[in-house]
Amino acid sequence: MFRYGAWFLAGIALIGGALTAVRVLPPPALHGLDAKDPAAAVLRGVLGGTRQSVSNFLWIRGYLYWEERDAAGMENAKLWALRLTPENKWFWINTGRVLAYDVPHWERHGTGPGDAGTLPSAPVRALLLLSVAEGIFPHIPEFPIERGLILLNVIGDRRAAAQAFREAWHRPGAPFYTARVHGELLRAEGETEAAYQWYRELYPVLPGDDPAAAKAVILRRIRTLEDELNVDERFEP
Repeated sequence: MFRYGAWFLAGIALIGGALTAVRVLPPPALHGLDAKDPAAAVLRGVLGGTRQSVSNFLWIRGYLYWEERDAAGMENAKLWALRLTPENKWFWINTGRVLAYDVPHWERHGTGPGDAGTLPSAPVRALLLLSVAEGIFPHIPEFPIERGLILLNVIGDRRAAAQAFREAWHRPGAPFYTARVHGELLRAEGETEAAYQWYRELYPVLPGDDPAAAKAVILRRIRTLEDELNVDERFEP
């Protein structure tokens, strides 16, 4: 009973914080953002019909912090918004992007969070955030794509990025480019044989009447790799 009473008070504090300064609210742990988290569920129940409104206000307040380059305030506001509305895919994606790309830029220019302490770097927190999102949305390609882009463009881990794009490709509705990016990252990592086998398996499943599939591009890549590998039995489309 005490536990639920504490969360009722937290709900009141959250509304008050949303209407004053979000930064006074304790930052929620990333693992606590899971839609199945019971404490968060109680908090959403306490807010009831005001949940969406408070979440939207927190999100807007996060943008005001973003304009001020207040990374701690921005992150706190967005994480609380996510805790209230974990079903909002755009909130997850946008928060991950800001953490991965904007906050490191601020830090490089001396305007980042001075009180980050022992927190992991913002791009690492972005990846942790996306991992929570993938647990909530396990069948959509957007989150492994975002993870792959961060791994490639921010972390610089092409091997892990290649795996992320492969995972994205195998999810329903994945854009065709995810398969091509996976193959090219394999080549960039020196895994020429693996890239060749990937393209051979990919080519037959691509539609020939959709320009986005770029089937002719895949065939050219197969031929290029066959020359590089000195393949005797060439692929027959």
